[in-house]
Amino acid sequence: MYKRGLCALCLLTTVGMSVSAQQIRTSYFMQSSTARTTMNPVYRPERGYVSIPVLGAVGASYGTNGIAVDNFIYPKNGETVTFMDNSVNTESFLNGLKDENQVNMDFGTQVLSGGWYAGKGFWTVDVSIKGLANIRAPKTLFEFMTFAWYGHLKLQEMKWIDNWPLFGVILFSWSIALFEYKNS
Repeated sequence: MYKRGLCALCLLTTVGMSVSAQQIRTSYFMQSSTARTTMNPVYRPERGYVSIPVLGAVGASYGTNGIAVDNFIYPKNGETVTFMDNSVNTESFLNGLKDENQVNMDFGTQVLSGGWYAGKGFWTVDVSIKGLANIRAPKTLFEFMTFAWYGHLKLQEMKWIDNWPLFGVILFSWSIALFEYKNS
């Protein structure tokens, strides 16, 4: 179920990006397009306009430097697991990453937009919501995470941390990983 939802989200995002890109390229050359004014204020529309709230212009995009969802999520006996699962080969996971991993996402929509002629000028008002997220994670971060996680699992197997509070387990696991990380 989770995998289907993730695939649907990726498909919608990809379709949305291509539709948005095509709309922008086409809109620029259409004389009656209001989007033309947004891209180049010199091109005023022939008449005033009001956009439909939220549906007036919606755009979403994402880009990576080569990493993808399947670098982090794996199938296992009909279920979906992350790279932190015991069944996932750590070396193959880490080999699938770049030294510097990057994901960029943005979203934007017009809440309200309108334009009208007043005197000799054309007036435009646009209230929009925009969001931008950039994630940069070096490969060493994931090496650090996997070492700490597998160290924690080994301690559980040896029954050393059965009565420890979660906070103590986390500090101990990460201190081992940090020590190992600094020595590598």
